[in-house]
Amino acid sequence: MAEIAGARLRRLNSLCSVSDEELSPAGRAVRVVLADCASELVAKGRWAGARFSHLDP
Repeated sequence: MAEIAGARLRRLNSLCSVSDEELSPAGRAVRVVLADCASELVAKGRWAGARFSHLDP
């Protein structure tokens, strides 16, 4: 183990999905819940350091 000091670390995470036509109703529901959960955590500041760089309407 080594201490990392003076460095700015970043990690890009993406939530991606196939088109609606290719998802089952359950898959679409899971996608909606995951996106809503992530949005809520970021909006309330409960996901430390997280921010959205792009949102599709």
